[in-house]
Amino acid sequence: MIIVHRLSGIPLFVNPDLIMYLESSPDTVITFRGGEKLPVKETINELQIRILDYRRSFSAATEFGAHPPPQD
Repeated sequence: MIIVHRLSGIPLFVNPDLIMYLESSPDTVITFRGGEKLPVKETINELQIRILDYRRSFSAATEFGAHPPPQD
């Protein structure tokens, strides 16, 4: 999950895998797969960095064995 802030400043955790696209008009708006829209304080560039960091964290964890395979 990544943290974002509503325009009122209230923080939320968002699942980046559910984001369909980001737009800036002039506020940044996250559009989710279900069509819901969420205006946020962060810029598109800030969100892009957070999403990439989130995805890299899974890649690094898998690469370095942070999550061992399940035991039978």
